[in-house]
This record gives sequence, C-alpha cells and structure tokens, in this order.
Amino acid sequence: DVPESAPVMNRQLNRMYRSYITTFHSFALRVIREFFYKIDREPTFRICDETQSQLLQMEAMDELFEECFENDGYIEGGSFRDFLEHYSSDRNETALMNEMMDTYAKLRSLPNYFRWAFEKAEMLRFPESGSMADSPVYQMLLERGKAELDEALKDCEKLIDVLDRNGIASLVAIANKDYEQLEELRDSLEHADGPDASAWGAVKFATFRVKKDEKDEYADIKEYCTDLRDRYKKRIKDFKNKFMDPSPETRFREMDAAYEYTVYYLKLLQEFEKRFDAKKQASDLVDFSDIEHITVRILEDPEVSDTLRKRFRFIFIDEYQDTNKLQEYLISKIARPDNLFKVGDVKQSIYGFRQSDPKIFMDTRREYEKAENTDAMVIDLNKNFRSNGATIQYINDVFEGIMPGYDDNAKLYQGLKGDDRFNLKSEAHILLEEDNGAADELAEVDDDGEPIPKLEAEAAYIAKLVNGIIGTTFYDGKQGVRRAATPRDIVILCRSTSRSADVFYKAMLEQDIPAHVNDDQGYFDTVEIHQAMALLKLLDNGHQDVPLIGIL
Repeated sequence: DVPESAPVMNRQLNRMYRSYITTFHSFALRVIREFFYKIDREPTFRICDETQSQLLQMEAMDELFEECFENDGYIEGGSFRDFLEHYSSDRNETALMNEMMDTYAKLRSLPNYFRWAFEKAEMLRFPESGSMADSPVYQMLLERGKAELDEALKDCEKLIDVLDRNGIASLVAIANKDYEQLEELRDSLEHADGPDASAWGAVKFATFRVKKDEKDEYADIKEYCTDLRDRYKKRIKDFKNKFMDPSPETRFREMDAAYEYTVYYLKLLQEFEKRFDAKKQASDLVDFSDIEHITVRILEDPEVSDTLRKRFRFIFIDEYQDTNKLQEYLISKIARPDNLFKVGDVKQSIYGFRQSDPKIFMDTRREYEKAENTDAMVIDLNKNFRSNGATIQYINDVFEGIMPGYDDNAKLYQGLKGDDRFNLKSEAHILLEEDNGAADELAEVDDDGEPIPKLEAEAAYIAKLVNGIIGTTFYDGKQGVRRAATPRDIVILCRSTSRSADVFYKAMLEQDIPAHVNDDQGYFDTVEIHQAMALLKLLDNGHQDVPLIGIL
C-alpha cells in the first residue's frame, strides 16, 4: 500500500536472520551456553520436566522434615515443633509442605528472592519508636486507603450522573450524601499519619429508597445503579473489615508476633532449596526457573551485561503484560535507555499462574508518561481493525467497570470501516441446568429423553446458533463488501481444546456444518492415526498382539 517503504522493508527482511527471535527461556539458555565459564556449571546440563521437578522437590521436603523432627533445633533461630504447632495441621504436615513448595515457586519469579523476602519480613516488626506511623506498612496502608476511596468516589460520581440524567431526584440526594462522606474521609487521609479506624467506621450509607412517582423512570436503570452503589459500598466495607477491625494497632502487634515465625519459615525454605539444588546437580539437571536465575547470575557480571548491551541495536518485547519481575530484571541488564520497545495490552494478561505481573506494565506506562522522562514515550495502539463498533463498545463497557484506570487512552476505537446497518451487537447466552421449560431449545436431553452432559449440551446449542448465522448477510470490513456468512467466517474459542474440541466438532457435523479443529496436540489421538500406527507396529513385528487387536 505504501510503495516508497518497499526498499526499507526489503532491507529489514534481508537482516532478519541476524535477529534473536525467541522466548525468555530460550534467550536465557543461549546466554548460559555462551557464558557458561562465568559460573560453576557445565553447558551439558539437561532440562528436567515438571514431573521430575515435583518429585525431586517432594523428596527434598520429606528429607528436610525428617531431619527437623530428629533435631528440633536443626534450623537456627527457633523450634521446629513450636513452628508446627502454630502453622501445621493436627493430622499431618502435607498441607504445610505443599504450601511451602508453592511459596518457593512464587518467590522464584523474583530476582534475589531470599534477600527480598527477608527485607519484607523486617517490615513486620513494630517500629522501635513505638509509633505505628513510622512503619512502612502503615504508610502503604494509608496509600491503599486513598486508592480505594478514589475508586469509590469515581463510582459514586457515575451513580449521581446517571440518576440526575434520568430525573431521580430522591436518589440523587442520597447519593450526594454518600459522596460527601467519602470525600470527607478521603480528605482526612491527606492530613493524617495513617488510616483512622473510627473515621472508616463512621461512614454510614442510607437505604436507597425511590419515591413512588419516580419508580417507572428508575426501573430501567435500577440494576446498573444498584451495581454501582454496591461496588463502592463493598470497597469501604472490605477495607474496614480487613485492616481496621480490630484496630490497626492490634493488627500491627499481631504482625510483630509473627515476625520470628516468618524468618524461621524463610530459613526452612532456604534449607529446602539447598537440598533440592543438590538433587538436581547430582543428575546434571536444571528446571525452567533455574534457567532464568542462572542467567541473572551471569548478567550480574559487568563484562557480560556490557557485551550484550552493545550487541543489540534494538530490543523488542512482545506480550509485555505477561512479564514477571525476574524477566523485567533480565531486560534491564541488557537494554539501553534508547533501544527498548515494549508492546502489550494489560487486558490480555492471562499468565498470573506463572507469576506474571500486569502491574509491571501499568507502572512502566505511568513512568513513560512523565514529562520529565525524556528517554521514553507512550504510543497508544488503540485502534481495533478486527471488530465492528458495537463489539468494541461492548469490550469498553466491560473493562470500564472492572479495570481501574480504564481511561480514553486505554479504550479501544474502531479502525476498520464498517456499515452501520450491520453493526451487530454482542450477545450473551446463558444455559441453565434446571428445567425451565426450554429443555428442547437448550438441548439438555437427547431424542430418547436421556440427559446430555453439560459440555455436549453447550456444544449442541452453539451448533444451532452457528447454523442460524450461516447464510445471513454481514459486512466484511476487510473486503469492503456485504456478503453471506459461511462456516469459514465462524470460530469457536475453547478454554481447552484437549477436553472440548472433539465434542464441539461432532456437534457441528451433526448440524451438517463443515468444521476443522486447530489442535495439533490431538493429532496422534485420532482413530485413523491410532490404526495407522498399529499397522506400522504390526509390520515391524507380526507377533505383537495389542496392535493386531487394534487393527481387527
């Protein structure tokens, strides 16, 4: 479309082979292989899979607990039996062991994780001055209270606006009183050393009762208004219950009492790691987490980090919203102030179970937006070229309600030219388990009246929806024409294809809808492949009974 850019693009394509296009783990492995001489590790190590890693961890934890039972003072600074009395189950220690291994996995998403953990443990101690206000946790609590109230005030403003626009004067008055209380509490935090339990307890919300002559107007917006008010009321209630009841001082005394046990817990984890590492080294193994941590050790050598910093002209990070703190640290060791490009969408963060932290994305954005930060800039790629206007508006409405800071820059905007006559709205279909008189429509029973499992019922219902869509006219934004929908235009997204793809595939075929499953992992599980494999095994060795039975 832009002929003058063709020479530039061709030059970039010719240079593509020189690029490192890789995952974090693959990049880390490359660094280890190149600079292995910087650490006490041969480059011939093997990667242990998750099952191997879990087994070794369990062995290490069992051995540690046995040692501690035999020698109550094995871990310096406390009694193992005293620790168990406070934090373990009466029946056995399995739950505590699993919890410790889970904590260890989460810590490993950080660089220098034990140093970080011990520093955080120090924050549990009651200040020597005797004043809670001198505790960093107390100041964090103050900032948390301000943030909760800021969000509550935003929701209250929205409520007042929608009530006023619809002329519900009686409820506007009540909502205004809510706002005054929240604003007064918020202002008090600006002039306080910390959150005041009595001030939070003084907030009282009146009953939301509409006058008779306003009921009809209110009926259309009641659900929306109730959700908004319940949301900011819940913020206040949750903060008060979690941090103000009992008093903050009581909470801080409890934290101080937990300090020695927290330090003991971390020392247990350190001993566990020693045993776990020894088992891996004995078999010349490293796990996925080790790869990044070994790389951190290598990159802390100024010679290595400087070499890589000079090597890369530009660094591009994709899916930045799924970065964790350890990966962010790795980036910082090889990037320069002027050669790093990060792209992501915090709405698409899905790897929390791998300790990814979308807060990194949001903090980076705020840092880049500062006027004094002349080395950085933010470019909002917020035009959507895949969806129609109604779909984009639906997405914005959802995230505006659930995502703090979803402002005009974060919103999506329509980039694809559309046809307003085909601006189809998004729909949500809910299938109920109970018999509500629509069992036939929901396909909850088969032709013989037998119940159909939930997944099959859902697949059958979706197949009917797809059948109804095929042949209907829609506007194809890419081609710029109106045309009839075909099966090729429709995609069904499943949380797990291994569990549900086959069910949906069969449901489509039953409706005479041609379908394709994009699931390479299930390739060898198909009947045809099983038969072909059995035949090959039988040709290799005609005395094998199982393949013979499979073919017959």
